[in-house]
Amino acid sequence: ESVQPGRVVGIGRSGKRLVLVTQRRDGNIVGTREDGRSASFPLQRIGRVYSPSYPLRDEATEEAFEEIHARGKELVLTEPRLRDVRDEESDALGLIEDMIESILPSNLSSELKVKCTRALWEVMGEAEAIQRTKRRRETLRDQVWQPFEQRAKVLASFGYLDFEAEKVTERGRWLADLHIDRPLIVGEALASGLFRTLDPARMAAVMAALSADEDRDYGEIELDDSLVSSLAEFEDTGFRVSSEEWKHGIEPAPELNFSAAGASARWAKGADWSTLVRETRAEEGDLFRMLSRTGEALLQIAGLREAHPEAARIAAVAAAAVLREPVR
Repeated sequence: ESVQPGRVVGIGRSGKRLVLVTQRRDGNIVGTREDGRSASFPLQRIGRVYSPSYPLRDEATEEAFEEIHARGKELVLTEPRLRDVRDEESDALGLIEDMIESILPSNLSSELKVKCTRALWEVMGEAEAIQRTKRRRETLRDQVWQPFEQRAKVLASFGYLDFEAEKVTERGRWLADLHIDRPLIVGEALASGLFRTLDPARMAAVMAALSADEDRDYGEIELDDSLVSSLAEFEDTGFRVSSEEWKHGIEPAPELNFSAAGASARWAKGADWSTLVRETRAEEGDLFRMLSRTGEALLQIAGLREAHPEAARIAAVAAAAVLREPVR
């Protein structure tokens, strides 16, 4: 592919005889020598190919050869010479022939050897297709199955899956109903009873801290001691989860957003919208999205009335406090 009209090539083993290619036809090259005479030769005789492409005009020919003589070493393409490629192909074919010969029974007649060799060559395409399929399967395993397996092992370590039996446990069934950010941290907090210790405002604050983007700033509203203690307990839960995720090669979840917790608690306690915007100094759009996500997360927990009735009751009250105008 590198031999194209307009390029200079070197002929023979040394590559010293230069030709400016003018045509390429059916594996043969037509070109102009340095002395102006035309030349025609098979592609396999080319030893070197130079990178520049020159106009196919008489006045450009002399300039092309002069540049190649002056800067040939830096302009020569580094790809294998065509005859070397041909030699490598011959070597590869010879290797395949030797391998076929080695697997054939030694007591076969010449006629049977020919038939077996022909049969093996005929299935070479199918063998290559099988090999490609194996490689694709390995790639898919790395891209799809391995991340799934890593997460499944984390879930199994907390009792939400039976990894060996490939079954979801009873705990896993209610966790699967939580379509929220960081479900594993929330699940562990529910299982340990942390949510039952919260009032609606603190539950709204905790869910905001879990749901909000880590790098968003929602002001510096002061957090009371009880909320700080609750957030610390959830941080401990998050640390346990992150440690297990790290062990299985999963990037740990981001840190809790304390500024979101403060803003959400203030809103859940009844602050009006203009006051919240003024006190947080946050963009109204950012506040709206954060509180909306918080309210949706609370509704998810409120739906766990059978598995966690007390936490569900508190979450329902908190959701009503958060999802009021203009967030509703």
